[in-house]
Amino acid sequence: SLSEEGKARADAFARMFSAAGVTGLVHTEFKRTRDTLAPLAEALEIESETVGASEMPRLLERLRRAKAGEMIAVAGHSNTIPAIAHAFGVLLPELDPIPKGSKATHGNLPHASYDRVHVLTPTKSGVRLLELRYGKASD
Repeated sequence: SLSEEGKARADAFARMFSAAGVTGLVHTEFKRTRDTLAPLAEALEIESETVGASEMPRLLERLRRAKAGEMIAVAGHSNTIPAIAHAFGVLLPELDPIPKGSKATHGNLPHASYDRVHVLTPTKSGVRLLELRYGKASD
């Protein structure tokens, strides 16, 4: 479950994105990612879609087939978010080295970087990255 700080951060995420035009929500099978998007799902009155953390090809296909004007918020993990960005040609800043024996191939977000949002926007010349910070700052 989300900690009290996590619940407050989920509420802050919902406030930040409730008027941003989000049209879809995707979370992994884990309770924390679902609960992270729950306040936004409630505010937007839309269902959040579950795509397993190990189903990266399915998630990438979902994102690639998004129509113009769609905005999809994805709640992932320290290893899945960098992999998503990399699949779209973007290297996220400040990644931790890949731990020995890890299946991650593109580095990990720092474990406690709960205050980060990465916005990937397709353009004619590639994909643009905007990194935002929200809620209480992570350590």
